Amino acid sequence: MSQLIVKWRYMRPDSKVNIKNLIRYIAKRDGVEFTDECWRSKKVTKYQKELIKQLIKDFPSAINSEEYKVYFEKQIRGAASDLITQTLDYNLDMAAKRENYIDYTAH
Repeated sequence: MSQLIVKWRYMRPDSKVNIKNLIRYIAKRDGVEFTDECWRSKKVTKYQKELIKQLIKDFPSAINSEEYKVYFEKQIRGAASDLITQTLDYNLDMAAKRENYIDYTAH
């Protein structure tokens, strides 16, 4: 189970050194994980395009979603990932019966 540690301190607005030290201290604690999401702005992959085509074919209502609009406009990995995740979440009962969607989720 993940934990969130929150520290509330009063710091004067002009004490920027103390704020930097506190942030550095919190960032170096055990269990802190940094997520590198630079991949989200890269060009959509061939596999994502194929999977989205299949999802749209199987679940045409996905075209009406906000995630599809963002994916269609930007054509980036992050938007494609959000669309795939959202579409599978909304149609989980039907998608769970199909082997290729289960394989995608597993990998």
